[in-house]
Amino acid sequence: MSAVVADPEVQARLLEHLPDSLRSPQEVSELLRSPQFQQALDGISQVLVGPQMYQVLQSMGIDPGSAPRPGLEGFYEALIQHAAARVAAPAPAPAPQSPPDDDSDLYD
Repeated sequence: MSAVVADPEVQARLLEHLPDSLRSPQEVSELLRSPQFQQALDGISQVLVGPQMYQVLQSMGIDPGSAPRPGLEGFYEALIQHAAARVAAPAPAPAPQSPPDDDSDLYD
């Protein structure tokens, strides 16, 4: 993971999502090495490599069947398919407004 975070482009994309107090590469590095972060990452990894991954996808509004297999790769593929479908889908048309039943509100 440290090789990925060392990439300046990845750092820039990551930093924009962090609070101001963590927006330096040194702070991010310390955060990624912290026991709390490692424990959280281990927990997420445990969930995503097992059948619970499908429950996570479903809770995110993503079709669990879009994951070809359990694990990080399957989870990632399901996310990509979901994002691609959302980009490809046209925006819903606004609901047509019905005309007023009478002219009474035209003269207010």
